[in-house]
Amino acid sequence: MHDQTLKTEEAYDQWAATYDHVDNPMIRVVEEALPPLTVGIGPLYTVLELGCGTGRNLAYMREHGATCVVGVDLSAGMLAKARKRLGGEVLLFQQDIRTTLPVEDGSVDLVLVSLVLEHIDDTAPVFEQVVRVLRPGGRVVVFELHPEHYDRGKRAHFETESGRRYMPAHRHSACDLEEAAAAAGLEALGSRSWAASAGETLLLTIELRRP
Repeated sequence: MHDQTLKTEEAYDQWAATYDHVDNPMIRVVEEALPPLTVGIGPLYTVLELGCGTGRNLAYMREHGATCVVGVDLSAGMLAKARKRLGGEVLLFQQDIRTTLPVEDGSVDLVLVSLVLEHIDDTAPVFEQVVRVLRPGGRVVVFELHPEHYDRGKRAHFETESGRRYMPAHRHSACDLEEAAAAAGLEALGSRSWAASAGETLLLTIELRRP
């Protein structure tokens, strides 16, 4: 058995088959952070998720009132799982989130950036796209690997019969992300650290808005 670091797309394609069937404390913590985001959802509310994976978060947002949910992910394997979960009426796109998103300017109320920035060194292009698609007053919530968790040597991974598979990872602090977001024209509303039940800090969330 041997451990290996794979390209991000290849890794998530391989992980897709078991992603929803393995106990993942990071996913549990993200699920704890979702309920407050449903406050204010009303008619014609649109949610875009960057890094939608198997569609868990989009399903939750739709169940809690979002009229339109749109997902973008690099992995075809993850998107296949999302389509199965969400149905054919949901718009799902496979692409790099640093490139021009297939969403109209000023059309989105809430953008979720879900556990993807850790795989990206330069986050500026992502925030530039987020600003473009948000309505004035629209919100962004970033779910990110906590820098303390990164400093402990932790990063996204999954197990296979032949060893552990890792993805490329980059350290981003709250300050780093807020500065990149501000340069794109977003206003920081606050950040929070989230811990697993064992007390180990896992997740950083940052809330932003387009003025």
